[in-house]
Amino acid sequence: EKKILKKDLDSLALMSWGQIKKNEQWKSAFDDVAKAYNESLKEEQNNHKGVESTKSLELATVFRLKEDNDKNIFYVNASLATKADEFSMEIHPDACKKSNGTTNDKCAKLDFKLAVTRCKIIRHAVLRCGTKTTKMQLQPLTGRRHQLRCHMVVVSAPIIGDATYSVDHKRNHMVKRMCLHAYSLRLPDNIDVKTSDPFVLEGTEVSIILVC
Repeated sequence: EKKILKKDLDSLALMSWGQIKKNEQWKSAFDDVAKAYNESLKEEQNNHKGVESTKSLELATVFRLKEDNDKNIFYVNASLATKADEFSMEIHPDACKKSNGTTNDKCAKLDFKLAVTRCKIIRHAVLRCGTKTTKMQLQPLTGRRHQLRCHMVVVSAPIIGDATYSVDHKRNHMVKRMCLHAYSLRLPDNIDVKTSDPFVLEGTEVSIILVC
């Protein structure tokens, strides 16, 4: 096995996802970790007798845990499914009144998977253009494609710059990319990468440092 050096981690922190997918070393590492994570998740769910089944759990779409003393922490439970010939995901109609394009008849044929996200409100603010916004810390507890983006739509707080799921969103001169940023990434083999926060709060405003 090739030893991962600090300079390799520093390089990884500066790479976009598109660059990572073109790098065979890192793409292989991410694929292996994703496979291992999904296997461990399945094993944990089997040990807890039906965690995969939303019917047995009967979780609300948005809920809190008693052990969380911070009222700014909540969880989103909304199943997601892949759609034929499309890269975007379908949100289960029970979780989202405004379905993203698929009728209930078609939904019945889709394979919806459990998707849960831990959310923490950091601060409410206003963009310099006047748009009200909320800075959130998101932690996906399951690994579905576009999970964080879809779950923000479910709570009526689509990510700024997300042209796929935020139908009513109009891009302005301040936002040249989607404002979803991976602040921390932890992987096996002692890979622990953190980057600077591009969404700096200045008073009640959010100053967006664009990283394209």
